[in-house]
Amino acid sequence: MKKTLFSALLLLLFMRASGQKNQPVAPDMPTDEKTGLISYSTVVETEPTLSTQELMARAAKWYKKFYPSVSTVITKVDTVNNEIDGKAQFWTYKMLKGNQKTQNLMIRYPFVMKFKQGKWKIDITNIKVVASSDLPLEKLLNSADPNVETNYAALNDAKTYFENLLDSLKQAMAVPSTEKKSDDW
Repeated sequence: MKKTLFSALLLLLFMRASGQKNQPVAPDMPTDEKTGLISYSTVVETEPTLSTQELMARAAKWYKKFYPSVSTVITKVDTVNNEIDGKAQFWTYKMLKGNQKTQNLMIRYPFVMKFKQGKWKIDITNIKVVASSDLPLEKLLNSADPNVETNYAALNDAKTYFENLLDSLKQAMAVPSTEKKSDDW
């Protein structure tokens, strides 16, 4: 009798637990310690002999590959202070019933890239969700929002986008801006 009651209780608990939807979980995204804003920042040490001009040329080459329209992204190229500023945007996506993918939210972000002899830095901060009035990306972290699943999907897309951007940039910055011609013929 006790075994039957225990088995029935376990079965009831299992059925109830399996009937509940899994709660979405916000992705772990880096935040600035001072501002609390989601931000991506990295400093990369390169060969100490690489000049700021060479590093800026490598970045310019990468921009042309990564962004479809560089002229709409780059807002300032400052060769005196060795800095490139820009503003870009991308779409996040959500899955509809039947596994149909559709646009979800547009994310807009400014970036600043700085260069010194043998190293470079990129800062991406003040990331916004494009709406009738732009919202800070951090608003999507609200677990009580009725659109929490859609919001977290957008955050996951943003996290993936920024990680891919940084990986792509790091790889591109390791390659010389021009190929050296061989004198061997």
